[in-house]
Amino acid sequence: MSLKIFFAILALSAQAASALTIKEQRGSVEIDVSKQWEYEQNILGLPHIFLTKDTPERSSLSLTLTGLEGVNLPVKELQKNQSQYQEGRKAWAEKREATIEKFLPYSVTENTNKVKIHTIGMEYTMNGKKYFEKSFYAECPKSFVHLKLLSPDNTVRIKEAEEMVRGLKCLKEK
Repeated sequence: MSLKIFFAILALSAQAASALTIKEQRGSVEIDVSKQWEYEQNILGLPHIFLTKDTPERSSLSLTLTGLEGVNLPVKELQKNQSQYQEGRKAWAEKREATIEKFLPYSVTENTNKVKIHTIGMEYTMNGKKYFEKSFYAECPKSFVHLKLLSPDNTVRIKEAEEMVRGLKCLKEK
């Protein structure tokens, strides 16, 4: 094996994710956690949270198992009603003297494990700093899952968090 290939494998393994199983009364999921993130429980009322390790302004991805079974969100209705989300976020921004730069439109896709994921979000500036906020809603059969990403404008960390959501797996037992 050449040294080039050896170091390429070493670099990939350093970035590889490790699977974390979260089981509680309200449901069970598996998520691949990037090596650049760490998992914490029960911080500021959030049952499960993933935080970046490397920066003073950390990115966070919270995960909440709701315990709601068999939720199928009405895609057409949600597409029509995105303005309600936007009005709510505008009111939030006004109270905090934040400026909304742009809204991320509602979308729905299937992740790599065939889990339907709904997303909506925004980018905003507050106290001179840019932030990215995105909500994900995963339709797991045994527990509807809400994930929320909040990140300083750090494209690498945003992509890592989105990759974690793309790999979310619903587990059958509750």
